[in-house]
Amino acid sequence: MNISIPLTDPELKFLEFSGKLPQEITPIVSEASDRKYFRVVYPDRTLILCKDLRFQHDFVEIADFLSHEQFLVPEILKKDLIHF
Repeated sequence: MNISIPLTDPELKFLEFSGKLPQEITPIVSEASDRKYFRVVYPDRTLILCKDLRFQHDFVEIADFLSHEQFLVPEILKKDLIHF
């Protein structure tokens, strides 16, 4: 595993996807936002992780609303609104 950021055990467990841990996690440079983005590489796919402790509820709510209204938005595959 090549992970360039420190992770807690709950974060590592959250990143387990389809029974697999990521092979690599690298930060993506953010622009004009407090959100932190990471590229998370698994053996069979690459996903984007968004960490935003202050506005995560708003982010998820807006994404759900836009999707419901037939706008094309990235699919949220997993979320933990309590711990992250």
